[in-house]
Amino acid sequence: MKHIRLSMKHGLRQSLSGVLCAALLAGLCLLSACPADKVSDSGAAPGDAALEARPEKETAQEEAVQPLRELKGEKDLSGLKSLRLDLDMAELSVVPAAAGAAALASWTISSAESGNAAGPETLLIRLQPEGAALLIDDEYSGPPGSQRPQLKLSITLPPGSDLELRLGDGSAELHCDGRLSVDIGNGSLRLSGSPSESLLSIGNGSLEGELKLLKGSHQIKLGNGGLRLKLDPASSVSYEAQTSIGQITLQQVSGTVQGEMVSQSASGSLGSGSASLKIESGNGGITLSS
Repeated sequence: MKHIRLSMKHGLRQSLSGVLCAALLAGLCLLSACPADKVSDSGAAPGDAALEARPEKETAQEEAVQPLRELKGEKDLSGLKSLRLDLDMAELSVVPAAAGAAALASWTISSAESGNAAGPETLLIRLQPEGAALLIDDEYSGPPGSQRPQLKLSITLPPGSDLELRLGDGSAELHCDGRLSVDIGNGSLRLSGSPSESLLSIGNGSLEGELKLLKGSHQIKLGNGGLRLKLDPASSVSYEAQTSIGQITLQQVSGTVQGEMVSQSASGSLGSGSASLKIESGNGGITLSS
């Protein structure tokens, strides 16, 4: 009897081993039958993961292409003889009004919908008449740390108007045939016209200009940045230029350049030299041409 029980136990172990082996083989067959690219680490198919990720991707795209909110305004400048601009941040254009056209100041204030951008209503444009002159300045009232709205200001002035600009940060394109004063903290300036006198200062940035100088005193100071100035051949001006660090290049302008590669100076004249021009650059090159 003992021998029979041992035989039965041995047979039972063999049967159980056979069943376990069969189950393992069946599981391996199922795994091998399922293509590897259909299974993700989480056990879900890649198609399911893509369906879950798609809304986040679409949301990111929508945030990247948000429409701008805008406020617009304008002011008639007819009869104006002098304009003062005191702006913290702007993209500015000032040109003479066309013959028969009204002088006008128009502006657009825009801000993005998303992120920490403040609305355009947080930037106030103030216009303060001063007799035949006008002062335009901006005041920002957005919360600390918010993104300031962008200001684009376009102005057409009566010919011969005087222009004074203080700009903290931005770019300006100016044409002036009267008295001109410009102070830019950080930004670029493009200049044209025939100013009667001028005083230009840029802390950090570049200046490019095409001027016809016939009279008056003209001074340009650059802290850090380059200058390229083209003088009209009909100009009558004597000039002096000085760099602390930078080269001076003269192109079709008579004069002499002195100094080494680091610091240079130049002087000369164009025409009879009725007007005077003085240029100083702390760090940057100077190019004068005609």
